[in-house]
Amino acid sequence: MFVDLPDVQTLSQIYQLSQPIRIEEVEQDLHLIHTPEGDFSLNIYHENTALDQQRYLHWLLMSLSQFDLSFKVPYPLRDDKGATIHNNATGQSWVLAPRLSGQTIISNDPDHAYATGLALADLHRALAKVQPLTRPGFTDYNIEARTLPNLRTVLPQHPTEVGVNDSPEGRHRLLRFTQLAERFWQSPPPPNNELRWHIVHGDFFGNNLLYDGTLVTGVLNFSTSHPDYRVREVAEVLMRAANDLGSLFWGTARAFVEGYAEIAKLTAAEIILMPRFIVESAVDRVLFYSGTDVIMASDALRAQEDISAW
Repeated sequence: MFVDLPDVQTLSQIYQLSQPIRIEEVEQDLHLIHTPEGDFSLNIYHENTALDQQRYLHWLLMSLSQFDLSFKVPYPLRDDKGATIHNNATGQSWVLAPRLSGQTIISNDPDHAYATGLALADLHRALAKVQPLTRPGFTDYNIEARTLPNLRTVLPQHPTEVGVNDSPEGRHRLLRFTQLAERFWQSPPPPNNELRWHIVHGDFFGNNLLYDGTLVTGVLNFSTSHPDYRVREVAEVLMRAANDLGSLFWGTARAFVEGYAEIAKLTAAEIILMPRFIVESAVDRVLFYSGTDVIMASDALRAQEDISAW
């Protein structure tokens, strides 16, 4: 597909960037723009690309720009007409955003887990003040459908789908898992003042977090943001912190919770629902890998069993 890449002069004029400017191709529709002001990512969208989700993302990022967050997010730059999505004469669109720097998370590191908790609570504090608009094309998460998408899929029917042997023990483990999964087809109680419901990040872990020392300095990839229970995201990140290397490590889970509590306190109703969302997250992880990656499914099943027993 033809890519109408802007030249240096055009970039300078549209985004008021100082020269010299150097353009580096990462892939066909993604380029790095090196300038005296810093480095930027230029994403190119084609005329047949639905931009509704990108507009939603920009609305959310610009809403966050009014808050004094403890970390940076990649706010899109406005062009010479004040728009965050620049439309050119060939039907393509350009989006320019700062490229954030930092190191990625170290798995099962309590210091990083503590910093993750601090940053998530800071983000939630800001998002609670943003109108919880549903993300276009992402209707699985809304007040009418409050269960995870993977939990509404077909359950595994054979032990080998979750990476265990077809034996009496394996069939028993699968039966216990499917019975547990079926419990989560019933939606949680409706959100209220005690069960906080607002936009959440959606994937607050791993390469989406940047660190400098033991502080989160940047949060990337808000493309999965959507309205949801606040406590569900806390539970999901808690599970990632405790289980990112395949075995449970509660030192990181404890550090994450302590970091979150420094800024935000869960309500009594949220604490009651926390075990449900913790186990739900573990069940959803098994279903995600079921039938496609037996090794990951087996690891996820073992973690789910440990978590459920705990």
